Amino acid sequence: MSEPIKIEVPKSEIEFDLGGNIFKLSLADKSRARINEKYRVIAQAELLNNQHIAAMERELAEKLSNIKTNLSDSAAKKRESAISNDYDRKFKHAADKAEEIANAQYLPFVDVLFGEGAGDRVYHICGENIIAVNKVIAIVMTKLNNENDVTDYMEEYAKSIERQNAILEGGDASDSDK
Repeated sequence: MSEPIKIEVPKSEIEFDLGGNIFKLSLADKSRARINEKYRVIAQAELLNNQHIAAMERELAEKLSNIKTNLSDSAAKKRESAISNDYDRKFKHAADKAEEIANAQYLPFVDVLFGEGAGDRVYHICGENIIAVNKVIAIVMTKLNNENDVTDYMEEYAKSIERQNAILEGGDASDSDK
């Protein structure tokens, strides 16, 4: 009778230490689905705002390049200044929109990640800096995605089997890592 194959059970949660405070993120399917859906909403809003900014940048470049060359230098500079001022206001509005998205979405999303009230706690730990909270979210989502990557887990298991086989065959286990 052969020995049963021992399978290491993957982690069911990830712990994060933020400024000495431990936050736990569930890896349960239900939690991951909710996290991914909420994150998709944030990413979509940010993407639309970034596309809007990129479109305005193209418009500005086109308008500046189309300033009539037959205008005097003074008139051309005046026209350039008027166009630039108009777009400066538009860009400020888009930046304000990005800040609105961050303020409205990030802290509630952190609550989804770590539980009710976590958004305010993380915001405080981050020195009440919403950009720092965004960086925390990016790290958490990267780690979540890495933990959900079955490929790494399968590769590590395959290497483990190769090492065991090498030992059983009397070889050097380090040979299988090459």
